[in-house]
Amino acid sequence: AGESLPWGVLAGATVAMGIAVNRVAFTDALTGAQSRADLLGLAVAGLLSLLGFTQVDVEAKVKESVELEGVQSEYTDVDVSPNFRNELLWAADTLMSTTNVRAMFLFSQGEFSIEGCEGSKVASQLTGQPGKTLFSKGILPNPGAKVESGEILQSALRAQKKVYLADMRVVLQGGEFSYIPSNAQAVLIQPVGLDSAIILVADKARCFVGVDFGWLQAIFNRLAAQLK
Repeated sequence: AGESLPWGVLAGATVAMGIAVNRVAFTDALTGAQSRADLLGLAVAGLLSLLGFTQVDVEAKVKESVELEGVQSEYTDVDVSPNFRNELLWAADTLMSTTNVRAMFLFSQGEFSIEGCEGSKVASQLTGQPGKTLFSKGILPNPGAKVESGEILQSALRAQKKVYLADMRVVLQGGEFSYIPSNAQAVLIQPVGLDSAIILVADKARCFVGVDFGWLQAIFNRLAAQLK
């Protein structure tokens, strides 16, 4: 069954129809006061209709959020210090509780060191993989999902600029993004240092606007400070 129109639209249409019928049936008997009353009634009808369509727009935006397909999972690499793990958990929990982010990854390649870790730099090439997932938390396709380093991620690292895929419905998924839910709505890739990136996965398209990137950057900077 189709969805019913909001009450505001129905009320506005009813008021406007009543005024129109009154005009047709009693044109000869109308006074100046009645004409002014009709104008006021039409203004009210327009306002009611506007409120109704605004309600439709708000409800449509709410419905853009989807339930991501996957399982709740959490992973921390052995090279991550307990202190840095706590920072990553804080960042993930903050983002997931205040935004539409439903998964967060930290990916690193090349050589890196983490503040608080014993010993020298860790070479991720020793894993035999083109980069390494240091951390993940949230809804993933499977518990062992790891970041795959593809062209989009590499272009973000080369340019040292964020890549915001605001609507994944127009992005060919699979391949590079096989590590996120198949119905993910948006992805943000943010370099943190020369060889690392935070990847955020959201359940709503276009969930970040200009003002959001300011405070997101503060979180990214806090994490980047611990990656050398």
